[in-house]
Amino acid sequence: MCLCVNLAERSKFSEGEIQTFMSIDADRIVNLGNSFHDMWSLPLQIGVALYLLYTQVKFAFVSGIAITILLIPGIKSLGSLNLEWDL
Repeated sequence: MCLCVNLAERSKFSEGEIQTFMSIDADRIVNLGNSFHDMWSLPLQIGVALYLLYTQVKFAFVSGIAITILLIPGIKSLGSLNLEWDL
């Protein structure tokens, strides 16, 4: 199957813009593989890490998880400020 674009449609963009679109599309397809594997592997890694922490320090690891969860809103607001100020 070939992607065919007529001359009228193709003339709306320069050759450089078309090449940029193709490059971005290829990059997104390549990154799709990494994102897909992250979806299943990250929860597994977190689970294994939590289990290993439990075996070493028992229930003391729960305080670290609680602090991390409590800090998420602050990190999110700092991130939005960073986008506003364009640092």
